[in-house]
Amino acid sequence: MKRDPDLLRNIMLAAEAQPAGKPLFASDLAGLCNVPYELADHVQQLIEARYLSGTTICHGREVPPNIVINRVTAAGHDFLSAMRDDSIWKKVKAKVMTAAGSWTMALAMECAKLLIKERLRLP
Repeated sequence: MKRDPDLLRNIMLAAEAQPAGKPLFASDLAGLCNVPYELADHVQQLIEARYLSGTTICHGREVPPNIVINRVTAAGHDFLSAMRDDSIWKKVKAKVMTAAGSWTMALAMECAKLLIKERLRLP
């Protein structure tokens, strides 16, 4: 399975939209991905990157995975601040994820920061 940057971003946006203190479950995210285990894997990647606080539990292919997102972390909010704007997101995908062929979330964040600095005309 390849990492899907759009799915990562959409999971983060869904988590951010959730009211404080209200967990987000697999059923809340079902519209983002038709493959439950792919969805769980992407949520787990965001947890491991420390963008989300939560858990994923996979029981085997016969039982859908359990997903609980408790909250967006400070690092997750930084990610969202950098990647929320669609024009920035499209440029990051074009410059880093498509052109480079291989990418990391840290590299994507650095690119987004540079694009935001350019937009604000910061040194």
